[in-house]
Amino acid sequence: MWIGVTAAELLGSSRSMTVHSVFASSFNLIATGTPSVGKPVRAERLLSVSFGSRLAGCPFGIEIDNPVRAELGQHWRCDGTTLTAGSATIQLTGLQPDPCRIEPQRATPDALSALPDSAAAFANSGLAGLARPSEILTRLERVASGLRAGSDMANDALWLMGRGPGLTPSGDDMLVGMLAAHRACAGGPIHPLLTAATSHVDAAAESWTARTTDVGAAYLIQAMRGRFSRPLIALAQALRGTAAETRAACTRLRDFGQSSGADTLLGFTVYTHCLPGL
Repeated sequence: MWIGVTAAELLGSSRSMTVHSVFASSFNLIATGTPSVGKPVRAERLLSVSFGSRLAGCPFGIEIDNPVRAELGQHWRCDGTTLTAGSATIQLTGLQPDPCRIEPQRATPDALSALPDSAAAFANSGLAGLARPSEILTRLERVASGLRAGSDMANDALWLMGRGPGLTPSGDDMLVGMLAAHRACAGGPIHPLLTAATSHVDAAAESWTARTTDVGAAYLIQAMRGRFSRPLIALAQALRGTAAETRAACTRLRDFGQSSGADTLLGFTVYTHCLPGL
């Protein structure tokens, strides 16, 4: 079993949850009771429970060994040691939260050369065929420039947010990938993607939930706080290694989900290709 740091924090402050969405090998819960700490918006009250062979290791997730049946609207209780709904029980004792963080890397030229070019990465995007590549790539490049300079790129970031198909829209995944690359390659603080007047994640989170899906907003909020899923962390770590290691990490990320992995990889690669000297 495995638990992400955000999931551990949520379970430590919430006692009542309801099934938000159900999939073949996972389901999402949303905290419905009043949390004991703060008043998080809807997207910050999500908990992902997953099982099977292809697990994302998301910051707000728990990975369990055996399948558990869940139904929409089903009520779950948490007492700090177990999650229960009827006869279904998930044990929480003894789990050490994974910090889900990307540490700044000194990327090797060999590794950087193995990243796909932006046009090739876009071909696998959920927006391929739905939007002009030049418009998407131009907006991503402007976001990358703003991240590096610490300047405003709100219009482009907000245009991407919620755009495209999927439980996590393609534009959201691209922004998450870009934030991961910014953390890995630049080592700078996570930029809130908005103007200084609305620079705090807490202040911006409510507006994001209106622009995109609950799950998309949840991943974005975690990325703003420097918390990422396992395939992205693996790619960031591969940048200090060889071209073969980087290509393998790119493939694992690209193949995750319907198009989420490919869109995340696109955001990551666009940022790296915009780095000085490349």
